[in-house]
Amino acid sequence: MTRKPPIRHIEKLEEWLETYPGFDFDGFFHVYEYMPFPSQGSGALVPTETMSAISQDIVGETSVTRNHYVTLYARKSGIDDVTNKANPEFLTDFHHWVVEEQIFGTIPKFGNVDTDRELLEIAGAVRWQNPEGGSGTEDYMWQLRLQYKLLYY
Repeated sequence: MTRKPPIRHIEKLEEWLETYPGFDFDGFFHVYEYMPFPSQGSGALVPTETMSAISQDIVGETSVTRNHYVTLYARKSGIDDVTNKANPEFLTDFHHWVVEEQIFGTIPKFGNVDTDRELLEIAGAVRWQNPEGGSGTEDYMWQLRLQYKLLYY
């Protein structure tokens, strides 16, 4: 059996997220323990859970199906610069973009087998007004689910 190098799923996910036209942030920071809220115009990626299912076929090849859950936090102005009105569409616009990326096959690939069957979806999302962030500041949170398969032979 051959060992595979570790998958840097957070870094690959970050690179992909930066291609979303609506993310006008200075960048992301990674959080592995304590979660401070991101500052205005920034985001955070927080790995929250990983599950694996291991199977072995009749010829001895072992595969692992991985499910990663990653929480994406963002803080930005909830006021549209042009209309000067609340902009709640940011939450749903991002969700639609993720669905389109999945449909067109442009999501990042994490596995080494069955990559056309990989999944990246939003398992949940929420938007709320943040009184501490200043006037018009809103916080956003998405729970992303990544599913992919690794083959060991």
